[in-house]
Amino acid sequence: MPYCANCGHEVAEGVAFCPQCGAALQANATPSRQYAGFWRRVGGHLIDGLIISIVAGVLSATMGGGMLAGSGEVGGLEQTSNGISALLTFGYFWFFVARGQTLGQAALGIRLVDAEGNAPGNQKALIRTLMAFVSALALGLGYLWAAFHREKRTWHDLVAGTWAVRV
Repeated sequence: MPYCANCGHEVAEGVAFCPQCGAALQANATPSRQYAGFWRRVGGHLIDGLIISIVAGVLSATMGGGMLAGSGEVGGLEQTSNGISALLTFGYFWFFVARGQTLGQAALGIRLVDAEGNAPGNQKALIRTLMAFVSALALGLGYLWAAFHREKRTWHDLVAGTWAVRV
């Protein structure tokens, strides 16, 4: 089956418009998924990291700011701040992946889709987000995998059944 060149959604043969995004489909062409490349994905991840860091920094500052000023002994503030940062990171990716795009991916024209071309949804997003931590903990090899995979998929894409496509 062909895929919408605009959003990556799988469409039936002979359909004039994509049921997902409404884009007009070319009559005699068989569009295929255009996978988001490794460096584009890295850029999206850097944008996401910047957003998360800013929000986490603001939260840390409102919790006591001593850690940010480098005042030495901060007691449990550092552990609390690290915990909040980890939860924020997890929540951010779970929320946005379930909907098909993080803010960084949206900025660089990347959309996450499942095999049918739809946004992954909560269950696949949960699996993907948990596995992304594994991909990172394995010295980043799970992320680097996308540079060599023919469909540019990471370990967490493979486990969750998702693809990163260009929009």
